[in-house]
Amino acid sequence: MKKHQEIKDLTKGLLTENWFSISYELTYQNDTFNKMSDGKKAFVILKLLLEFSDKECPILIDQPEDSLDNRAIYNELVAYLKQKKKKRQIILVTHNANIVVNADAEEVVVANQHGKIQRIRTVLNSSILLAALKTRNR
Repeated sequence: MKKHQEIKDLTKGLLTENWFSISYELTYQNDTFNKMSDGKKAFVILKLLLEFSDKECPILIDQPEDSLDNRAIYNELVAYLKQKKKKRQIILVTHNANIVVNADAEEVVVANQHGKIQRIRTVLNSSILLAALKTRNR
């Protein structure tokens, strides 16, 4: 009886023990996730969410430029948004006019502290858009 209990305990231990361990390290441009700035972490997470989703519904992104330097905004964020907007509608909230202009926004809603809202549709000339944004942000 004792031998039977030992075999039962051994079998139970073998079958209930977690023998596998999964570990991963997220690296982007030779930086590990733990060593990235907050802005770069947010950008990498945004890319992961969009890359691993096959949904085509619109997505709302709030201030993706936060904690990113100007070079990263232009070279990475803007380029990525231009690529992704071909397959999915992106609704973006930003305080950075460079994102609006350089990502070729198709419709812009300019809101300011005084409650005035202006809609600008399909502005092809970026200088017109920049002038409108500067006027409304005063």
